[in-house]
Amino acid sequence: MDQILFKAAHQSVLEGKSVDAMATVLIDAVFDQSLVTYEYVAPNRLFRFNGGTKSIQIGNVRATLTSELQTERQTAYPKGNVTLIPGDEFSMTLHAGTASITLYGICWVVSVDAIAENV
Repeated sequence: MDQILFKAAHQSVLEGKSVDAMATVLIDAVFDQSLVTYEYVAPNRLFRFNGGTKSIQIGNVRATLTSELQTERQTAYPKGNVTLIPGDEFSMTLHAGTASITLYGICWVVSVDAIAENV
């Protein structure tokens, strides 16, 4: 949040905005960030799916196939640099600005709104 506020303030000074206009820019920057929802992803060794089930969701918590989450991420972020790979244990490989993360075949996905209590 500090970086976002710093960038907004810096841009306002460069543009010669009034104090009131700067305050509005800073407030807008804070509200823009507060509307962001992050996804926390973790291995899920508790669930097993059968009969074609790919995902179940209760509230903001979802158990899903890791392969299904990767497909969703590819659709949402076609130029994304992170690849999720189903596997038997956790591992991460970094190479030239990309990451490959191996997770258990089913994972937890928890949607968390970016408010002070959650971040």
